Amino acid sequence: MNKAPERIILGSGYIHLATFKKGQQIPDPEKFCTDENRYSYIKNGATLEYTNEVQEVTDDMGKVSKTIITSEAVSLKAGLMTLIGDTIEKLCDTARVAVSEDGKYRRTKIGGVGNRKGAKYVICFHHVDPEDGDIWVMIVGQNQAGFTLSFAPSDATVVDAEFKAMPNLDDEGTLVNYVEEILSDEPDPDEQVIAPSVATVPVDATPTGYGKTAAEIMGSDVKLLEGGHVVGTFPYVGDFTGFSGNADEQKGNFFFLKLGSDYTGKEITVQRTSGSGGKSKKSSDLDWVLRLTDGRDTVYKITADSVPELTIDFAGATVNSGV
Repeated sequence: MNKAPERIILGSGYIHLATFKKGQQIPDPEKFCTDENRYSYIKNGATLEYTNEVQEVTDDMGKVSKTIITSEAVSLKAGLMTLIGDTIEKLCDTARVAVSEDGKYRRTKIGGVGNRKGAKYVICFHHVDPEDGDIWVMIVGQNQAGFTLSFAPSDATVVDAEFKAMPNLDDEGTLVNYVEEILSDEPDPDEQVIAPSVATVPVDATPTGYGKTAAEIMGSDVKLLEGGHVVGTFPYVGDFTGFSGNADEQKGNFFFLKLGSDYTGKEITVQRTSGSGGKSKKSSDLDWVLRLTDGRDTVYKITADSVPELTIDFAGATVNSGV
């Protein structure tokens, strides 16, 4: 049985964007929103606004009337918090971005109506809600409100973008595609958390043993499912000095798990098998912090005597990159 349709919408999400090409097949919002096309991290949430104009016709005696919609408008607004020239180029149709030959400077030129590109974009806001289900709001449009770039001494720069929707989502004239995830009350075998005797994943203030708590390196929605599949959100961590003496290994994304009673008293081997692979580590310690060296493609293999091999993958996780 599906959950009742009532829901409380609380929290923000992410803006995803890609160039729109005339005649292209627009993907479903839930498939469109990926790490590769995340446009910017946002502050103060996002707002979808729908307005229309109507015309009412009434007979002279006021006995009959008819009302029709004559025009509609949809806009998607969000405060962009992470900015580079490429971000501005999507806000301003006359902006051009180039990197200097020595690679030291990114130059953005703005203005000159002769430089307009007429570009349109597929824009999708992804609201993340592990309790009631995610929401996706997709439009095709462009920013038509200009922008203000403010440099303040006491707060982060936030650019308010307002993307106006155009009827290019499909051949029906649709302006916005609003999709809600429907979560089932019945347990999904593919969503069952792995047995505690194998491993648990604390996402609270449990110390990792390396100077940070689990909550500081992982989102509260992180889970290790049956079959070793990890889901949830991994924030970018930039100062995990206790994890390694190597500066390059002190930043990135990290996963903390506590192996269960199946591994107690045994020598445990942990090895990264993705990418170029990694040197195996052996220990009887049950607490492990693993670095997601290859992002969502990271795979680790955990073995011990008389325990089935456990392969952990992150293909279903949200892995945030550094900004």
